[in-house]
Amino acid sequence: MSKKYDYDVIIIGAGISGLVCGCYLAKAGLKTLIIEKNAKSGGYCTSFNRGEFSFDFFAHSLGSCRVGGQVRSILSDLNLKKLVLLKRYNPSDTIIFPNGKISIWSDFKRTISDFQCKFPSESKNVKKFFKFINDIDLKAFASLRNKTFKELLDKYLFNEELKSIISLPVLGNGGLPASKISAVIGVSIYKEFILDGGYYPAGGMQSFPNALAERFLSSGGNFLFSNFVKKIKVDNKKAVGVLLKNKSFISSKYIISSCDAIQTFYRLIGRRFLSQSFIKKLDSLTPSTSFFILNLGFDTNFKHLLSPGCNTWYSRDYDFEKKYTIDKRNAKKCISWLMIRLMPDNKSALVFTAAPYVNPDYWRHNKHRIAEALLQELRHFIPDLPEHISFKSISTPLTLEKYTMNHEGAAYGWAALPSQVVLPFASGDILVKQFYLIGHWCSLGHGIPGVVRFARQVAKSIIINER
Repeated sequence: MSKKYDYDVIIIGAGISGLVCGCYLAKAGLKTLIIEKNAKSGGYCTSFNRGEFSFDFFAHSLGSCRVGGQVRSILSDLNLKKLVLLKRYNPSDTIIFPNGKISIWSDFKRTISDFQCKFPSESKNVKKFFKFINDIDLKAFASLRNKTFKELLDKYLFNEELKSIISLPVLGNGGLPASKISAVIGVSIYKEFILDGGYYPAGGMQSFPNALAERFLSSGGNFLFSNFVKKIKVDNKKAVGVLLKNKSFISSKYIISSCDAIQTFYRLIGRRFLSQSFIKKLDSLTPSTSFFILNLGFDTNFKHLLSPGCNTWYSRDYDFEKKYTIDKRNAKKCISWLMIRLMPDNKSALVFTAAPYVNPDYWRHNKHRIAEALLQELRHFIPDLPEHISFKSISTPLTLEKYTMNHEGAAYGWAALPSQVVLPFASGDILVKQFYLIGHWCSLGHGIPGVVRFARQVAKSIIINER
């Protein structure tokens, strides 16, 4: 490292992308600092305790852990297999719909069989559809770039109820219905989260970022928790360090932001370093929706009704194309779908549905009404569940925004529209030299598999530059 700098690399944000990138850089011998505004690492992938109950904040399972999968590769590269002990729950997902339910199994053939049994007239089409997803290559992905997931479903399937059932987990994991979400992202969700899903670390989701943090430290990296980065200092169109809220300045040869893109470019870097065309493009982009979350603790267990560790998706009708987030105007029917996951301890559960940001006053005045509406939906298939709740925690889009500083509590960075799959700032050194953006605002993938893939690429690019 040049004596000119305090660090080789400073990473802003200790979410999964920041941690993964930091681990690779520190492992390569680069002096690396991760600065995090919260007291612990993880971002959306954190857990918390309340009395006897343990909860996951938002991220609730891992995917892409097969041989060759993105998360499996990270665990192997960074020697994390002994630190992250994974159990795969089977089924990983169950979809409950008006005429029954279908499960996603770790056995690919069994999953196909389950769908074929419910929709025998679509038997051959179901097999072709899932085989396409399972075997997809880069060329096939490229052909989907301008298509929606619905267009892909329409190509293979005819039954509208079947298409709705398949699209529900995509809506839950991507925040958009099939008619709006990119086919690239829809296929990625099925390939990486659904068909290769159900993995859960011993000790909860917090175990994953904790293991990454431990590996980062053991490789020589440094953390600065509970510190807020006020500005990225730019000198002669080159990032040279960060200014903290307490006015301390730390210099670095490279700066990486794993934060919200809007915060990064407008607050940390500043508009004066951005071209008008770039600002126009950034302003034209649409952030993803946010979520409304309940963490519930029970005085009994419901394992006879819910499979522990399984994501149970529920909708009492098939039409959630138009109404796919909470309807803020209709108090009597404001929930169109939900996901409930009974935690492995059988004593607690995570429940969520997509929700618009609206405004702070709306959520302050309506969060309890929305929570009750969500519990009423749960009654449709677990009638006595609300009577056994001994603890309830409510998280609104305001909560997500406050904890992560993601714009309006956006759950997945930019909305996964076909027009936003590839973005102009998804690689480094475009506007400001020695600066990189990583994380889910890069839209080069989706969820944890997507962010770890890109974080590793950026780290390797810097390592190559420094050789």
